Amino acid sequence: MYFHCPCVKIQNVKTHLKIKQKLHSAWRFVRNTVLVIALSILLVSSTIPVADFKSQINTLTRRIEFDFGTWTLEAIFAKLLSWGLGIEHFLKPQSQSELVLNYLSQVQRVNTLNAEIINMYTDPAISNAELESQSLRETLNTEQDRLNSMAPLAEAILQAQLMTVINESGLGFLGQTFPPSLYQVSDVPQSLIVSPRTEIRQVMDVSLSPSISIEDKEQLENAIFSDLDHSALVVPVGGIGTYPTMIMQTDNLVWLTEVIAHEWVHNFLSASIRH
Repeated sequence: MYFHCPCVKIQNVKTHLKIKQKLHSAWRFVRNTVLVIALSILLVSSTIPVADFKSQINTLTRRIEFDFGTWTLEAIFAKLLSWGLGIEHFLKPQSQSELVLNYLSQVQRVNTLNAEIINMYTDPAISNAELESQSLRETLNTEQDRLNSMAPLAEAILQAQLMTVINESGLGFLGQTFPPSLYQVSDVPQSLIVSPRTEIRQVMDVSLSPSISIEDKEQLENAIFSDLDHSALVVPVGGIGTYPTMIMQTDNLVWLTEVIAHEWVHNFLSASIRH
């Protein structure tokens, strides 16, 4: 007769439990390892590559960038119309001078009206600036229309006078100036200058809409500073060497003629390098 010792059964149960616990631990380790590997693969494959610096800047400026394409097409069309008429060639020098001076006086009048309207909107003593400035704004619209009608001929006269000076200086070819002096007074884009914080060096220059608000300027500069760790400043410019060249509106004849000539030199050098 055989007798079963209860201590043997207990020992077998303990051994079984230990093996089961080890197998469960091993399974959890394998499962967790597989999950970690799978998540790593998924995360790597779904990560969007970091955009280059230029693309990051363009993301911030896209909605407020200046449209050079549209401006250039409109300016070329206006110049072709003016060039086709050629009225400036039929005016005596004295008449040309008077017309340009009258144009500059009109620019001054428009600028003065603009300044008066801005002052009304910033004056705390005026409770309803829109109502108070209505008469001035109507006058401004009338004077601006008059200025717009005077501008093409005044620009044509100054363009022709510059080409005469260029030919007399020996920069022309067979009596012709190349490229012809063409400019248009316009609301010039503002320039976003981006520089590293550790050195004075321009890394990007983006042309922005001339109508950008002060709030938009500050938000853009702060975003580049905080998000991209670069310094940024939005500044006005006097002219841009597009073709036709783009010149800021002014009633200062000396400054205007200097900028027209300066921007023409940019175009002349660019054309010389290409050829």
